Amino acid sequence: MRIRVPRTLWRATFADLAKLITLSTLVLVVVVSLALAIKPLSDGYLSAADALMLMAMLVPPGLAYALPFGAGFGATLVYHRMAADREALAAHAGGISHRALLMPALVAGIVLMGLMVALTQEIIPRFLQSAQRVIAFNAARYIEAEIVKGRAVSFDQMQIFADSCVRSEAPAGSGATDVLTLERFAAIELGKDQEPVTEVTASRAYLWLFPPVDDGNEREDRGGTATGERRNNGMQTGQSRIVMRLENVVAVQQGRGVVGFRDNVNLSWSVPNTFRDSPKYLPASELARLRTKPERMNWMEQRRRALALALAQVDGLKQTQDILNSGSSINLVDMRGEAVVLSGARAVREGESLRLTASGSEPIALKLNREADVGASGNSGARERVSMVLSARAGRLITSLGPDARTPRFSVTVQLERAEARRADAGAQGVSLPGAELEAFEVGELQFASDPANRYMDMSVDAMLAESDANAVGRDGAGIGQMPEPRVASARHEVARKLIDLEKDILSKRHERMAISVSALVMVLTGAIAAMRFMGRRVLGVYLWTFVPALASLVTIGGGSPMVGSFGAPGLILMWSGVVGLGIYTLVMYRGLTRH
Repeated sequence: MRIRVPRTLWRATFADLAKLITLSTLVLVVVVSLALAIKPLSDGYLSAADALMLMAMLVPPGLAYALPFGAGFGATLVYHRMAADREALAAHAGGISHRALLMPALVAGIVLMGLMVALTQEIIPRFLQSAQRVIAFNAARYIEAEIVKGRAVSFDQMQIFADSCVRSEAPAGSGATDVLTLERFAAIELGKDQEPVTEVTASRAYLWLFPPVDDGNEREDRGGTATGERRNNGMQTGQSRIVMRLENVVAVQQGRGVVGFRDNVNLSWSVPNTFRDSPKYLPASELARLRTKPERMNWMEQRRRALALALAQVDGLKQTQDILNSGSSINLVDMRGEAVVLSGARAVREGESLRLTASGSEPIALKLNREADVGASGNSGARERVSMVLSARAGRLITSLGPDARTPRFSVTVQLERAEARRADAGAQGVSLPGAELEAFEVGELQFASDPANRYMDMSVDAMLAESDANAVGRDGAGIGQMPEPRVASARHEVARKLIDLEKDILSKRHERMAISVSALVMVLTGAIAAMRFMGRRVLGVYLWTFVPALASLVTIGGGSPMVGSFGAPGLILMWSGVVGLGIYTLVMYRGLTRH
C-alpha cells in the first residue's frame, strides 16, 4: 500500500507558519529598532528624520535576534492550535506520521536558516556601515548636545570641554560637513593609565568635521594613486577627520606646570571607524579578503607602516654607511624639496645613528641652501637663498621615526661639530653668512633622495614579515648574525601578534554567524515539537519550553565569541554547545512525543 503525501496539510501548515512567523518577527524587530534609536533621539543626537532613517537601517541587524525567537513563537502557535483542535491526532490516526506533520516546520526552518546566513554574512554588516554614516554625519549634533549639557566629549585619549557651542554650515568647497565654534575651550590629554598628562585651554576653538574616507572597496592595488595620497596625508580608509584651530592657547603639563603660550594652534586627528575596523561589522566577502590583505584594517595598516619604516631605517643606515665609506656622497632633500649633499665622511654605526668623522685630511662637507643677507661689503640688505657649504671634522647622522608611535614618519637629521660656513661659489661678493664659525650646526626634517621606505611601503604584510626575518638573520646567512635590529624585532612582533588576533577574530565571527543561523532552524523545530508535546497546556506556558533553552543557546553563542577571539579554536566548544544542547533537547522532546 502506497503512503499518500499530505500535500494539502503541508500547504496549509506552511502558509500558517509563514504568516505567523512574519507577524511575530515584524513586531519584535520594530521593538528592537525603536529601542536602539530612542535614546540618541531623546538625547538630541539625532533629528526625527535621522532617527527614522536609523530605525530603518537597524531593521536587518535586529532580525538577527528577532527572527529566531519570532520563528520559534510562530511555530509554537501553529502547532499548538493543530494539537489543541485535535488536527494532529486526526492526522496521526489517518496514517500521517509525526515526521510528516513536522515537515513544514523543517522546511520553514531550512528557509529561515538560509535567510539568516544571507543576513548575517552580507546584509547586516552592510546596513551597520550605512547606519554608521548616519551617526558620523550627526557627530556635530552629538558634540553640540554634550557641550550644552556640560559633559565632556571624548576622542581617543582626549577629552574636550567648553562653556558653549554654536554649530554652523561649513564653507562651500571645504569638504567639511559642519563647523563648531566653542567658547572658553579646554582639552585634557589622558595617558595610558587614564590620568591627565597635558591640559590645554583656549579662549575660542573652531572644529571642522570631515566625513569618513571611503574607497568603496574598489581600489585593491597598493600602488594606486588614491592609496598613495591617503598614506601621505595620514588618513586611512573609513576614518573621519577633525581639524581644530585654537586661539590664545595656554598649555600645562603634569608635573611641569605651564609649558607654553601661543596665539594660534592648529591640530588635526583621525577618528577610527568602528564599523570598518572590526571584523564583526564586515561582510563575509570582505572577511575572506582580510586573510590576504589584513592591512585593510586600519589598526593593522598602522602596524604594517611601522614595520616598513623600521626596515627602511635599517636599510637607510646601512646604505648610507656603505656609500660614505666608499668615498661617495649622500643625497638628501629638505622640507622645501631642495638638495642637501653630505660628502667626505667616514661612518660608524651607533644604534639608530651614524658617527661621522672626516676621511683623511679633507673635512666633512655638507652642501645646502640657506637664506643670507645680500649687501655691499657685508652690509645688511635684502635676503636671498644662497648655496652654502659647511665643513667639520666630526658629526652625526641620525634617523628617526618621530615621537608618536601611532603616526611614525621617517626623517634624517645631520649634526656637525665646530662647523665652518662659506658660500659654495666662493668668488661671490657682498654676501654675509650666518656666522663663519659655528660651535654646532644641525639641519633636520631631511629625507633620502632615494627613500628606502618606498620599497617597503608597497609590500604586503606577508612579504614584509619575510623581509624582517631576513633582516634578523642577515641576507647572506651571516650579516648581522643573531642580533636582530631591536626596532625591527619589536615592530615585527607587533605585526605577527596582531595577525594572530585577526585570525582569531575572523574565526570567531564566521562561526558566530553560522551558529546563529543554525539556531534559527533548531528553534522552529523546538517550538513545533514542544507545542505538540504539551498540547494540554496554555500556549505561553508551552512557549517557555522553547524560549528558555533558545535564550541559553544565544547566550552561549555570545559568550563563546569573545572566547574564540581570545583563545582561538577551543572557544568554539562553548560557542556551539548551546546549539548542540538545544538540538539534543529538541530530540529528547521528539522521542517523548513519538512514545505518546
